[in-house]
Amino acid sequence: MTPDRANRAMILTPPGAGAIGVVRVVGPESVSLVHSLFQSKTGRSLTKQTQGQLLYGLLVHDGETIDDVIVSIAPSSAPPAVDICCHGGIRVIERILDALERRGAIIQEQPPGPADIWPAANAIEREANDALARCQTIRAVHFVAHQRQNLVPALRKLADLYATDSQKADETLRNYINGYRSARTFIDGATLAILGPPNAGKSTLFNLLAGRTAAIVSPQPGTTRDWVTATIEIEGVPVILLDTAGLRDASNPLELEAIHRGTAAAAADIRILLLDGAQPLPPNPAHLATRSKSARLLVAINKADQPRAWPDTDLPPELQTAAADPIRLAALTGQGFDRLTRCIAQTLGPPPPGPSSPCLFTSRQCRYAADILGAGRHNPDHALARISAMIGDLPGDSRPNEA
Repeated sequence: MTPDRANRAMILTPPGAGAIGVVRVVGPESVSLVHSLFQSKTGRSLTKQTQGQLLYGLLVHDGETIDDVIVSIAPSSAPPAVDICCHGGIRVIERILDALERRGAIIQEQPPGPADIWPAANAIEREANDALARCQTIRAVHFVAHQRQNLVPALRKLADLYATDSQKADETLRNYINGYRSARTFIDGATLAILGPPNAGKSTLFNLLAGRTAAIVSPQPGTTRDWVTATIEIEGVPVILLDTAGLRDASNPLELEAIHRGTAAAAADIRILLLDGAQPLPPNPAHLATRSKSARLLVAINKADQPRAWPDTDLPPELQTAAADPIRLAALTGQGFDRLTRCIAQTLGPPPPGPSSPCLFTSRQCRYAADILGAGRHNPDHALARISAMIGDLPGDSRPNEA
């Protein structure tokens, strides 16, 4: 088969284990090749899909399900290309490549060149491509892919609206801006640090959230001497867990360094201050939690399956706001786990708008939007020019200055 008639399969995501993997199939028969392995959950055929639309289903080979995936036909691609978004485990991707190879695809080992990457007609599409490369959850991929398809047409309609109803246009643009912070968290994730005194159960809670034994659990104080990390998903948001060393007076240099690093974890997006409800309340339990004035602090009281050693009223005033309704849990048994994850999700903030609702997702887009709100109502021509600049139609393979 000549190179121009070959169907090639390549991995677009970085090597190694990850939450999300993307395999691209490029070639004249790429759509029918993927269609032969794909079973749509909705019954819709991949061969009848519009370019850029997402289709959810299963990838099946020889009667065995490989993975649940999202597939889409890349727009404006010559030759045709299909992207398969799957879970990022190395074995999953290997099995997908093996199935494609058995159906006649040539596996491209070297990194794809510019002609293999999803083409972009404007800056927003390019920013969506960059965001897709960073997405770690299926929900995030779904959201960004829809923004790639829906945001530009919505902005062009908005430009027309400024000429007829500038007040309504401003309200619409504000709605696009309001989802920005949630969208960024959705795409890039958040960090969550588990803080507290020694033996409060931080490593046990870490392992419970991680769903595996990643941190060493021991009754001996000072067991955790460095950050232990794991990535989990909470309602579609990737969350990096940090298990930190317990706060206490220590003479061991390793423990002192671990405690110092735990103090730096106060800059995490969310902090859980974990206290042992079955043991006396340690002196000044708030001194780490109050190093940052961030409101994204949760207070959890562990060992809820044992008699309480102190009432909630013993908590210092600095923690009263965060601990107005402390999370009671038993990390060893999982009691209170559901409420904990709900509280974490609420603290992360509201999810971004539904995938079909336009939403700004980069700081560059928001800067243009702020400029439009400042002058667009009284100058529709200015709004039109700034929206056009925000969209940023690309000549050739140009890239925007900032993603």
